[in-house]
Amino acid sequence: MKKKQLKKVSAAFLAGSLIFSPSAPTILAANNTPAKTEAASTGRTELNKVTGVTTLYAIPARVDNASTVLLSGTVVIDGPKLELKVNGEIVKSETTKVTDTLWTFQYVHMLNPDNLSNKKDETITLEAYTVYQNGKNAGAFHTGAAPVTKTIDLTPPDITFNDYTKDWTNQNITVSASINEKGTLNAESYTFEENGIFTFIATDLAGNTSERTVTIDKIDKINPKAEIEYSTTSPINTDVVATIVPSEPITFTNLDELTETLLFDVEAKTLTFIENGSFELKFVDRAGNPGSVSVSVENIDKEAPVGSLTYSTTDWTNEDVTVTVETTEPVEFNNLNTLPETVIFEEVDGVYNLTFSENESVILKFKDAAGNTGEVEINVANIDKVVPTAEVSYSTTGPTNQDVVVTINPSEEITILNNEGSPSITFTENGDFEFLFVDKAGNTGTAKVSVQNIDKVAPKITISEYSTEWINQDITVTASMDEEGTLNEESYTFTENGSFEFVATDLAGNVTRHTVQITNIDKEAPEITVLPYNTDWTNQDITVEVSMNEEGTLNETSHTFTENGTFTFIATDRAGNVAELPVTISNIDKVAPEIIVEAYTTNPTNQDITVRVSMNEPGTLNQESYTFEENGEFEFIATDRAGNETKKKIVISNIDKVAPVITVFTYNTSPTNQDVIVTAETNEGTLNARSHTFTENGSFDFIATDEAGNETVETITITNIDKTAPVITINPYNTNPTNQDVIVTVSTNEGSLNATAHTFETNGEYEFVATDEAGNVTKVKVTISNIDKTPPTVSNVINGFAYNKNVAPTFNEGMATLNGEAFTSGTTVSEEGSYTLVVTDAVGNETTATFTIDKTAPVVSGVANNQYYNQDVKPIFNEGTATLNGNTFLSGTVVSAERTHTLVVRDIAGNETIVTFTIDKTKASLTNVTATTINGKDSSTTVSGGFAEPGANIKVYLRNNNGTQGEQVGDTSVQQDGKFTITLNRVISNNTDIIVTVTDRAGNISSVTVTVSNK
Repeated sequence: MKKKQLKKVSAAFLAGSLIFSPSAPTILAANNTPAKTEAASTGRTELNKVTGVTTLYAIPARVDNASTVLLSGTVVIDGPKLELKVNGEIVKSETTKVTDTLWTFQYVHMLNPDNLSNKKDETITLEAYTVYQNGKNAGAFHTGAAPVTKTIDLTPPDITFNDYTKDWTNQNITVSASINEKGTLNAESYTFEENGIFTFIATDLAGNTSERTVTIDKIDKINPKAEIEYSTTSPINTDVVATIVPSEPITFTNLDELTETLLFDVEAKTLTFIENGSFELKFVDRAGNPGSVSVSVENIDKEAPVGSLTYSTTDWTNEDVTVTVETTEPVEFNNLNTLPETVIFEEVDGVYNLTFSENESVILKFKDAAGNTGEVEINVANIDKVVPTAEVSYSTTGPTNQDVVVTINPSEEITILNNEGSPSITFTENGDFEFLFVDKAGNTGTAKVSVQNIDKVAPKITISEYSTEWINQDITVTASMDEEGTLNEESYTFTENGSFEFVATDLAGNVTRHTVQITNIDKEAPEITVLPYNTDWTNQDITVEVSMNEEGTLNETSHTFTENGTFTFIATDRAGNVAELPVTISNIDKVAPEIIVEAYTTNPTNQDITVRVSMNEPGTLNQESYTFEENGEFEFIATDRAGNETKKKIVISNIDKVAPVITVFTYNTSPTNQDVIVTAETNEGTLNARSHTFTENGSFDFIATDEAGNETVETITITNIDKTAPVITINPYNTNPTNQDVIVTVSTNEGSLNATAHTFETNGEYEFVATDEAGNVTKVKVTISNIDKTPPTVSNVINGFAYNKNVAPTFNEGMATLNGEAFTSGTTVSEEGSYTLVVTDAVGNETTATFTIDKTAPVVSGVANNQYYNQDVKPIFNEGTATLNGNTFLSGTVVSAERTHTLVVRDIAGNETIVTFTIDKTKASLTNVTATTINGKDSSTTVSGGFAEPGANIKVYLRNNNGTQGEQVGDTSVQQDGKFTITLNRVISNNTDIIVTVTDRAGNISSVTVTVSNK
């Protein structure tokens, strides 16, 4: 179908061309009335109806972060005048009435500054409605369209990167970028061959931009190096530590090749040499670049020097001894200053001598050049220049009555020259003696001894006075001796009769003995004997008599007890010993016993009552219990062991053995479908229930119980309850799918029905109710779901709408034809034209939808795409609505502003034509033009320009005598920097005028006259 033919189609069918476009949401307000075979009414004759349909076109992308957006679209609606509200406020918009019910509109919406600055999406709600223009209803609401909501994208796109390496590397790094929505990137990836930065810039379809910069600083393609610092390079007897100082962080790769004599500290980067040797350390830097360094140590000497000794003599001597020291290698002695004064050190021709003038033990220390130390221990112990002496020891030095043996202990090995060569001599009495001796070196000495401590006379013991009378206390006897010495005891205390021997020993060991005998100590208390007395229970006084077993006195010989208690008899013997004997009487009882009655029921009872008693002390009861079969009294009598008597009377008055009486009140005995309630009462006590509700026939026992437990049972039997409901029978009815009414009839076996039939015009339910004579009710609900009066539903096309793309109508049931031909649901329709889709379901319901496909874009004349103009233009388009630079534009409007313009024309079906053109009325710029002729073998004339409009055309003409343009001798285009150079097609002589013209892309022309000069 051609474009002109399409325009004849009713505008009402074209109004919703963008109804299925994601960028142009449409809300269609309509009732739920099932579709009919005829076209739906617009409701234009009714006031205050919401039947219109608003279509909002896609919002053009903002350019240069513009603060406005263009809202445009169509409204299919009845009414004389169209008005718009944006976000609840009436706005001044440009509206055009295309047909009786089709309007177009344009409105430039100012965006919220806060949303712009915060990059927050903005939601716009557009409401379209019509009002009356004239008459009494002027300005009143006529017809409304459901609001359309659109969210304007102000959120910049989000740039994300691939998981590129962030670690050190010696390879190139490629960073790939992507955005979270449709749009463009200045680069989808960037490869870093070295460290640096790159900024990715993303622009989404709405014109929002975002930037994200990637910084790479871990590319390293240079091999690492390392220096070695040694702890020492001089000879040394300890380990040598080599510290590796790398040019950058490294990782060692061959540490597993180290020997046991090489120790490596990874953290400190040190290699410790236990002995001389070398090793090549290999490593890589963080980026994986390899490197190595050789480490060598040759200055370790850990072998200590050894010394040997030669003595001038090892025999005993009273002369000096010389010791010669020899070493296995040259050494330095380092403790000569500590040698004693009796030792003289001398070095003669590399021989080391030490002269000892007396015995000494010294350690001579030395070290070699590497610091290894050695030592020798020199012991000279054979020099003896001292006269021998002897220590004298006595077998005892204290007084003694024995012989004394004196022994000498010489300071060294000697020979005794007297006393027959013996070192010991025995003194039998006091006296003196001198030993003579000589040592093995020939030195002589003496030792004088003296003994003055021999005593062989015994000492004398003296005993002090002590008591010889009878006594019950200890007796202490003291003793003394007539000379210095010791007593086994200076005093002895006798705690009982017996003997003790005092022994005196003088300082020389002579002993004297003296025995003392004691027989007058008596510490045993006398014994008290109690004569027999009455120990049986009695209520009389008791007299107790006593005696003692030896001479002495008693405090009382007898005592009379008038009540229970204790009396103490006291006996004292001649030595003063005292004995006490308490006598306790506990068998006197002058108090009558107490009768204790055990608890028994005092509440009313219909049982016998047994009363049991006991007494608080041993004795006898006339009866321990008594059983009352009826009310009455009984007296209990208690007699204790001493004959005291108590009486207690018990009275019983709470025995009741008479049963209560139950009275049943009148209740319903006629047939009933209700519960029957029976009530009762009793003349005393309690009932198990004062009433009972029979929900069905049966029996119930009323039970009355009085306080004494007597019970009466009254049984009630009910046989007149009938609760069986009647039965409803449903007769057969149509259950097959139908678009007709369904009639259901029923009957009952008894009673009456609320209805014997019900007609279903639509699917639903109805409840039949049967009631019998007893009031029993039966309800049966019938549900109908097989009535189908709803026409099929058509989707993906709307009745009366036009589309600028292929459509695939679908329907939910039935069979269909498209323009009279069989049509399958979901088949794509692509050809331009008008279509009628008729869908009929299984029961004959029918839905008809007409639609149009129009894919031809509007035609624009008066301007051409990407063209330049140097005068006003008048763009004309054959259909639809338009914007110029985002603002509403009417066909045929003159455009005069100098700039680049974008004209967007959109027809009712949403087809769009975009024309970009530029108006440029400004005279082209041309400055600093020169013309130079170079004479010579290759003569030429060159024209150059200081500045002209980039892209403009330059032409050079000869100048006629009358000043007009003559022959063209050259042309070129201006470069982007505004400069140009032309070599003319002929050589122009000096001082000749030429005309240079510039013509920009809009056709604006400027010219200058230039005089040629020779060079």
